[in-house]
Amino acid sequence: MELKLLAVMTADIYEEEVRDAFREGVGGYLEMPHLFGEMGSHRRLGTANDPGEARLFFNINQRENLQPVIDRLERFAARCGEEPCLKMMVLSVDEIF
Repeated sequence: MELKLLAVMTADIYEEEVRDAFREGVGGYLEMPHLFGEMGSHRRLGTANDPGEARLFFNINQRENLQPVIDRLERFAARCGEEPCLKMMVLSVDEIF
């Protein structure tokens, strides 16, 4: 069984959409709140111009189980009105112990 790690980084204003996608797609997620950083070339979260923070959500599962989450979040990203409103990464998992 080949496992994948789906990691989604987003600004806090989009967190509920990401949570809902994980809940409905795979039943759960891990979340790392209170991240600060840049989302795109002109936006630095946590500054006076762009208040807020980023969050990182992730789940380890088989690719076919993660695909509904990926599909839903790709549709959301296409209509969210901000570029980028989220970043997704799918990574291979070599070991879990």
